[in-house]
Amino acid sequence: MATTRLRIDTEDKVGMVLRVVGVIAGRGVNIRAMEVYPNVIYAVLDDAGRGGFSGLIAALEGTPDVRRVTRIRSCPHEDKERQTSAVLSSVNEAIVAVDRARNVTIMNPAAERLLGVRARDALGRPVEEFLGPDAPIARALATGKPLDNVKGSLNVAGRTVEYMSSVRLIADHSGAAAGAVSILRDMEDVRHLAESARVPGDVVFEDIIHVSKCMDQVIQLARSVARSSSSVVIYGESGTGKELFARAIHSASDRCLKRFVPINCAALPETLLESEIFGYEEGAFTGAQKGGKAGLMEFASEGTIFFDEIEELAPPLQAKLLRALQEGRVRRVGGHREIPVDCRVIAATNADLRALVALKRFRDDLYYRLNVFPIVLPPLRERREDIPVLVGHFLRQLGSRLGKRVTRVSREALETLTLYDWPGNIRELRNVIERAVNLADGEEITRRHLVLDSALSPASAPVPGTGLRASLAEAERALLAEAVSRHGSSRKVARALGVSHTTVLNKIRKYGLRRENAERKVSTV
Repeated sequence: MATTRLRIDTEDKVGMVLRVVGVIAGRGVNIRAMEVYPNVIYAVLDDAGRGGFSGLIAALEGTPDVRRVTRIRSCPHEDKERQTSAVLSSVNEAIVAVDRARNVTIMNPAAERLLGVRARDALGRPVEEFLGPDAPIARALATGKPLDNVKGSLNVAGRTVEYMSSVRLIADHSGAAAGAVSILRDMEDVRHLAESARVPGDVVFEDIIHVSKCMDQVIQLARSVARSSSSVVIYGESGTGKELFARAIHSASDRCLKRFVPINCAALPETLLESEIFGYEEGAFTGAQKGGKAGLMEFASEGTIFFDEIEELAPPLQAKLLRALQEGRVRRVGGHREIPVDCRVIAATNADLRALVALKRFRDDLYYRLNVFPIVLPPLRERREDIPVLVGHFLRQLGSRLGKRVTRVSREALETLTLYDWPGNIRELRNVIERAVNLADGEEITRRHLVLDSALSPASAPVPGTGLRASLAEAERALLAEAVSRHGSSRKVARALGVSHTTVLNKIRKYGLRRENAERKVSTV
């Protein structure tokens, strides 16, 4: 049936609503809805009956204390409903509201998609039917307390859907809970959002350059470990990318929107390391900051803390860390109160922790507490098929940074790089490529541009009929002579080769390059 909406402006008198309703009813018109505000009444009416709406409007305007009657397109409550509907439909988060009896009152389109149910089928039914008996929204109503970022799961069409939920209570005029509204986010969407919004420096598994099967297996293991909150120990030689993996695990975890806090256990003395990890209270020691300072474990709460070179942690700190992990609480240096913390721990080491345990240099109880998920990173010599793709990646990265167009590596140079054992692993490979890009005078890196250690030993095969030492010395001399000729001063040569100024001067004297270049007035200082 067609409806018409009227705005009726009135004097602020007692009984005005009754008078207006009497006139409308007296004309045989059904009132579908009515809103009343000071000095104004809104009405949604069915067919006007006798005399049509012109007659009704005239009758209303003739009623004492009625100022004006106007036809309108919509009433305030209808405008609000449309606005609310537009807002609920425009957000990506699922929104579900319930009354005090936990029956669904609102369900937006995102919630329909997440829960696999139509809103019209859900309205008026218990929310537990759709979110389960342990739904965070039901828990919040039962306890009378709001909830933030609570993890939940449900079964939708035979698959498990993980979500994060925040709940706020709806209060009535007396302040009592009249219902609640829950915002639910699909964990897959949360992870995708974290990737798209991550700041430069964040790492995901897709950033790990490789083609080898052994790295595929390690990455698959790390992906499966990431969604757990259990501790992880990453084993690997220096330069294999332990922190890279730790950051990727954090980015793929439920804690990805919180902090990743790294600390190198070998970089600080024991006393300073303790205050950095656990914090300190005001007056704990001379120079202590006024008001004290939170430690890194507090700072990383709800996120991830990464202990690099964990084997360097002194025994007293091992015991304190173990207690903090077991109890989920830390005590600041000089303090007495225990502060709750909830941080995931990832540790890294290039040592054999089990051997250190046997030697009584690492606590066995801390070892077993940390070593829930061990991940072993293969050295570069065990994944040689990754070297060409890593070289290509470093060429693009370094060429852009250094402002040089070096786009390829010769077959002989690539063979040399592939056969080398790389004691410094990926870090060493990157340094070698950076030196080579600095030395290259064209678009191609050749074998003579490769320097494989800090002593300027070039990557060169022995010349037939000579000893290895003589071949290396000759190649070293040729490389150094070329660098001196190109760069002019020994300081520039040192920067280009990635070695110290003193090393370059010693090599220049050793090979007599100062005399050879005297006529060219090459500076060695």
